[in-house]
Amino acid sequence: MQSEASYTEAEASQATTRIYMDDRSWVDADFDRALQRANQWHRWSASVGLKESREKIQACAKPQRIHDQLPMAQPDWSIPDQVKVLGVSVRPKMCANTELETDRLKAALKRAQLLSCLPVPYHRKLEIYKMFVIPKALYGWIIRFSTKADSNKVFNSLSKMTGSNYVANPLIRSTIYGGACHMQVLLATRLFKRLCRMRSRGTAIWTNIPGTPAKALRSWLKDLGWQEQTQWTWKRDDITLHAPLHTEVTAQCHHIRMSWRETLLRKWAGGKRHEAQEWRRLTSPLQMRAEIRNLDLEAARKSFMKSDAPARAINLGSTVSPAWMGRKHADGDPRCPWCNQLGNFLHIAWHCSQIPKAKD
Repeated sequence: MQSEASYTEAEASQATTRIYMDDRSWVDADFDRALQRANQWHRWSASVGLKESREKIQACAKPQRIHDQLPMAQPDWSIPDQVKVLGVSVRPKMCANTELETDRLKAALKRAQLLSCLPVPYHRKLEIYKMFVIPKALYGWIIRFSTKADSNKVFNSLSKMTGSNYVANPLIRSTIYGGACHMQVLLATRLFKRLCRMRSRGTAIWTNIPGTPAKALRSWLKDLGWQEQTQWTWKRDDITLHAPLHTEVTAQCHHIRMSWRETLLRKWAGGKRHEAQEWRRLTSPLQMRAEIRNLDLEAARKSFMKSDAPARAINLGSTVSPAWMGRKHADGDPRCPWCNQLGNFLHIAWHCSQIPKAKD
């Protein structure tokens, strides 16, 4: 189908139009041409017998002076701060979550709460979480990321859903198994793949303009320490990341996930956990950085996925010592159960000479 709009090739190249069933949307840098196109579509719909309500037409503009002109130019249109396209909030300015985005995140958390009632094993619940909760939370983030607080809230709902690993550090949990179910890295890899597809079609634009996919990805990668070398090419340590036109996308996404995991692990290493404090006491910052890079995080992830509940707790550091219990609870006994000394983690794990030996 074609509208009766008649544009020169030069005019058409300045506007992006998308049509999905009866949902028509476009972006145009020219105010008058945008209004003309909308009116021409409306006249065309009337000419073929389609009844459409002009009140359903939504429009917004980035410059405030142009946005203020819209109600005067088209008083029967809806002029919100953002428009809704295929269930996605599109807005020209940076602002807090829209009501649509907030409701979608709440719905994802509600799903996790309901699915927690299922009497299935941990690994099956993890798959169910990825099938029903994550898609709901991920939908609609096109040109920006959800906040870290919202992403962490959705990720933490997995622990509530499975009823396990409550005391595990969130950064360790994200490092071990968050690559496949944490919103932040999933949004990054989805955006990266989308830009690769756009490059293959010749529609991707390398730009730093806020509100564009390229800007969102470039800012996120910069926060992880990736340095831009050329257009669509980044480098971090000795790893090069590039946005391929078609092939090797999976391998490049692996680099993104691994850099995200290493960044989280470095943040954990600077925290207050006793393991992190002991690590800092025994090594220099340069040594710690090298040790983090030499860790086989992929092997740790695979080991976790094959583990039973006790092994998962050890893998995530989701354990507490008698000394911790004695400090947190008035009736807790802080002594080692085998030698009656102070039962802190280091004593239980390494120094107690009375601890029973494991049976073969």
